[in-house]
Amino acid sequence: MTAAQHTPAFYLQRLRLQQVRKFADLELADLRPGLNLFAGPNGAGKSSVVRAIRAAFLERHSSNSAADLRPEYDSSAAPSVALEFFLQGQPYRLEKSFLKKKRCDLTSGSRHWSAQEAEDYLAQLLGFGFPAKGNKPEHWGVPGLLWVEQGASPQDFKTSLGHAGQHLHAALHSQAASEQTSALAATAGDGLIAQLEQELGTFIGKTGKPVGPLAQLLQALHDDQTRLATLQTSIADYRSQVDALADLLRAQADDERLRPETAWQAELAQAQAHRQQAQQLQQSHQQDQQQLEHLQRQMDWLAQTLQAQATQAQRLEQRKQAQAQAQDDVEQARQHLARCQQEAERLHQALEQARQQWQQAQEAQHRARQRSELEQHWQASQKQQQTLQESWQQAQVCLQKVQQLAQELSAVTLKKTDISRLQQLERAVHIASAQYQAAATVVAFDLPASAAVPWQSDGAAGCWQGRGQMALDAATVVQLPGGGQLTITPAGQEAAQARQRLAQAQAQLAAALAPLGVADVDAAQTLWERQAQGQQQLALAEQALQLHAPQGIELLHTQWQQVQAQTQAYAAQWEQIPAAVADSPAWDGAQSAAQAAEQAWKEGLQQLQQARQTHALAEQQHHTAQREYTALAEQLQQAPVQQAQDRQQLVQLQTQAAALQQSLQAQAQALQAPELQWAHQDIERLQNSLAAHAQQRQIRKEKIAALRALLDAVGASGLEEEAALLAATVAQQERRAQAQQRRADALQLLVQRLKAARLAAVQRLQAPLAQRLQHYVRLLQPGATLELDGQLAPAHIHADTGGAGTFQGTVELLSYGSQEQLGILSRLAYADVLREAGQPTLLMLDDALVHSDAQRLAQMKRALFDAAQRHQVLLFTCRPQDWGDAGVPLRFLP
Repeated sequence: MTAAQHTPAFYLQRLRLQQVRKFADLELADLRPGLNLFAGPNGAGKSSVVRAIRAAFLERHSSNSAADLRPEYDSSAAPSVALEFFLQGQPYRLEKSFLKKKRCDLTSGSRHWSAQEAEDYLAQLLGFGFPAKGNKPEHWGVPGLLWVEQGASPQDFKTSLGHAGQHLHAALHSQAASEQTSALAATAGDGLIAQLEQELGTFIGKTGKPVGPLAQLLQALHDDQTRLATLQTSIADYRSQVDALADLLRAQADDERLRPETAWQAELAQAQAHRQQAQQLQQSHQQDQQQLEHLQRQMDWLAQTLQAQATQAQRLEQRKQAQAQAQDDVEQARQHLARCQQEAERLHQALEQARQQWQQAQEAQHRARQRSELEQHWQASQKQQQTLQESWQQAQVCLQKVQQLAQELSAVTLKKTDISRLQQLERAVHIASAQYQAAATVVAFDLPASAAVPWQSDGAAGCWQGRGQMALDAATVVQLPGGGQLTITPAGQEAAQARQRLAQAQAQLAAALAPLGVADVDAAQTLWERQAQGQQQLALAEQALQLHAPQGIELLHTQWQQVQAQTQAYAAQWEQIPAAVADSPAWDGAQSAAQAAEQAWKEGLQQLQQARQTHALAEQQHHTAQREYTALAEQLQQAPVQQAQDRQQLVQLQTQAAALQQSLQAQAQALQAPELQWAHQDIERLQNSLAAHAQQRQIRKEKIAALRALLDAVGASGLEEEAALLAATVAQQERRAQAQQRRADALQLLVQRLKAARLAAVQRLQAPLAQRLQHYVRLLQPGATLELDGQLAPAHIHADTGGAGTFQGTVELLSYGSQEQLGILSRLAYADVLREAGQPTLLMLDDALVHSDAQRLAQMKRALFDAAQRHQVLLFTCRPQDWGDAGVPLRFLP
């Protein structure tokens, strides 16, 4: 390609900003027709440059919407922007100032435009407009789409695309293949479809359901059909109810004729008699059964008694042997008890001897412990006596110091309030003196060493010598050296009044100092401080005295004397207690021997107790064996007579039991008769049948009455006539509904076909844009395809994601960075289409592509470099390290 073919129809060559935000004066010259890269950190002013360019083209010079361009601390500034650019091969210069100096001038060669005329001319050339008031994005047109602000979102892209849609459609229509395609894809095609959809909307709503008159007609048809079905159901119910009444009347006549309840009542009476008979037999059977069981228990007891009598002779011999064995056990237990008693007496004597030795050892140990304790008390008392003596002596010293300090402080009566009052009076004197010095006439003099100047004032006189000054409050006569006098008279009476106040304050201070016996306030302050120091020393001395004698020095002296007497008593008691004897038994050995003797004695007592228990148990067992043997022997002497009586009674009981068994068998056979066995169930069955029959008759009677009343009411309502009229109405409504439905279906079919034809036309119309967009998409992601919607915005994408497979879906599902990249590629494609239509284009990107990774950014650089062959691109970035390989030099903002 030649250089002329690459030159854009519109590009900036130079710009200058004055009093724009942080820039007092900024000039960017020699801008390239292609890609221009401007870099700078955050806050360097990149967005300010972009904002100034937008304001120069898109905002009225007379509006206040550019107030954000004013420097922050200069409210009187008039921001101005000067641009030199080429448009359709012609050079232009635009100068625009805002706020304080509102002005707009546009020149091209010998032509000149100014104010609103210049702005409208540029808007017409560049494809944007101005609102009647303010500055609104919907009027920014092509620049609003191609100029990307910092932080612009995908939604901002769609909004700006909608605002520039008219210009894009116009550019595409200018490249359309035929007038039919252009017309169908244009707004007129949308109008025809919208008109048909509006008419269709009077029949079918957006949800696909009928609306308007058709919906009302279908609802009326449905209601009438429902009413007709209800009437038909009512007629069928009426006819079935007539048949049901006839069946009920026939059943009622049959029941009156047959009357089955009479035979059921007779059978019930017979069954009740059988049940009474069965109950009597069962009662007799239970009584006989109980009597038979009682006889059986008696016979079992007699049989056991006879069996026991047969074994009593053997038991007598066994008990005789047991008695002899118990006698031997008693004798052995008695001998063992005697041995245990002897051993217990021996152990008791040993215990008494051990206890005597232990007592002697305890007494010796007690005397030694008592002597040791008295010695310890004696020593502790001596120490306490020494401590109390030292405390009493130190307390005497502290008491003397306390008395001395108290005597010294009694002569001083100063208080804190006295010092405060003296300080207040002194401040009053200082204030009065300052007021006097301010009101009086001050004479400063500086005389030679030998000179003296006499003066006289209000009865006072003196002589000035050397250097000094004097405040005059009354007329003062000064004798001048060499003759003559000088009279100095202060103005007003303020000086005299100030002198009186000073004298009064000095007198009050002197009167307050006199009773205290001090010359001035400083002396009083010193005296008070000395007094406070003496009080502190007195408090410390009293604390020391309290430490040594908490309860008083006299009580301390008394305690010392008491402890001294106690020490002497301890010494006397210690001397009275004899020392330990050398041959005294050891206390621990005596204790162990006593404890062992006591333990042996306790064990001997336990053995003695066990022997006593064994002896008592043996005697008890002997008495028991002897008693059992005697009782059994006496019982065997009477056994023959008792055995005869028991056998006779057993025979009688067996006879009675045989008779009862025969009676029970006869009763069981009688109860097995069917009429007695089933009597209870027959009664229940017949009673239930009679009750059910009576209930059925009552229910049938009530149904007959209800059906007669209902049929009488329905028969008078004319259901069949009403159903016939309603059927005719339903048929007419069905014909009307079918006619309207056919029209709605025809409109729906026509709209569908027109939309399909328009979609095909739009696709043909969008072909140049789709081709350019696909060109850039392949640079970003080879093999990917992107589809446009009716608003010319990217809608669906199909791309190969590598190892993750393929992605197919709407653009909104992509990441934020991918959406930003597609938005910029779409703008490049829009610029190509506009350029082909002869419209000027300029691409401006402020901090774009900050969400792109290194690979995608490299692909986007390729796309931008390609677009820069046909358009001027101004790109502002805060990351210069990412754009070193963009193919053009980086320019850094100052």
